[in-house]
Amino acid sequence: MQRAFEDDLRRRLPPAGWSVGPKARLSLPWPRYSAWSQYDIGVLNDDRLIALLELSLGDTNVPHALHNGELKLLGNCSGTGVSSQKPFSTERALTADDAAILERHLKSIPVRGLFFVGYERILNQPERAMWWETKGANFSGETRFWSALLAPEKKTTLRQVFQRLGEAGLHCWFYSARSEETGETSKYFPAGG
Repeated sequence: MQRAFEDDLRRRLPPAGWSVGPKARLSLPWPRYSAWSQYDIGVLNDDRLIALLELSLGDTNVPHALHNGELKLLGNCSGTGVSSQKPFSTERALTADDAAILERHLKSIPVRGLFFVGYERILNQPERAMWWETKGANFSGETRFWSALLAPEKKTTLRQVFQRLGEAGLHCWFYSARSEETGETSKYFPAGG
């Protein structure tokens, strides 16, 4: 997957001086927010972060795409808690200044995106338009949030999520695993980004 991402980046970024590496971190003034503590792949041009990528192999679904796209890559903290009805920013005591710093920092990274692998049939499978955070057993706050990007919709498909994330500025790559019917491998590049 990293090779396919590198090939696509070569078409999107200037040809010189960048390298792809596993795991990337944002240099934010406050390390206390785990949602933005680590990314699957980062691309550097010298020391400057120019691309972030979140991957999905075994859990390619709507909640994973929304969590990684809406929250981690766009910095949209407006998702509403399923139980509490409070925005994510309120649940995590994120101030308006914190949210502005996060959004500005993420927007300064020219390429941000999702690279998902799965069977093509999952693209049109309806799921709840929510995402969640995995927290430790002792965490007692809200962990499930309705998507702000898709609101007021409560159901969506992975194809629709990719389209909305693309419209918001993310690049979305979906590689279909071998077709269960034909045995062929196909590529799908959703709109946007």
